[in-house]
Amino acid sequence: MLFDSFLPKAVVDFLENNPLMDPFLLIPIGLALLLSIIFILKYKNAVPNKENPFQQVGELFSPVERSFYGLLCQAVSGERKGARIGNALVLGKVTIAEVLAGQNNLAQPHQQKKLKKLAKINFDFVICQANDLSVIAVIELEPLVKKGAKTYDKEHANNTKRIQYLSVRCKAQNLPFHHFKAASHYDIEQLVERIFT
Repeated sequence: MLFDSFLPKAVVDFLENNPLMDPFLLIPIGLALLLSIIFILKYKNAVPNKENPFQQVGELFSPVERSFYGLLCQAVSGERKGARIGNALVLGKVTIAEVLAGQNNLAQPHQQKKLKKLAKINFDFVICQANDLSVIAVIELEPLVKKGAKTYDKEHANNTKRIQYLSVRCKAQNLPFHHFKAASHYDIEQLVERIFT
């Protein structure tokens, strides 16, 4: 028999006396059993989708934001002619709490709501010095809202309220805040002029 050399005698006798236990059937059965055990061990801690409310976001920026991001990168690049600040980086979707630190009195229990609110709101773009990532300016890109849409007034009011909220917070910290309306085209020289003057 094929397995005589490494199987115990009792197992060899069982296999020889049982016609259903062909040694060549044991190989695929053993492999299937091994793969099943590996699969169970690998996925035993996996959380079913209904219990995991998160899923990966495909793209970080909308097409308009991505286009604007590319222009901002060109505007702050040290290689670009006319750049006024040398090498800088453009970061996207940075929370206010990462840019504007809370004061000591925000540690009070009644101030925790303010901290939670700050953690949920982000700046669309933050321009930082490349060498130390210190913040130079923040930029908010107002999304396009179609004027004919039923929700235009509400969306426009929400955008205006958000921009005012961010502007006031930045002004209080002497942090340059720039607001741009979403558009299909931007002049890079005007961007540079507006951001860095």
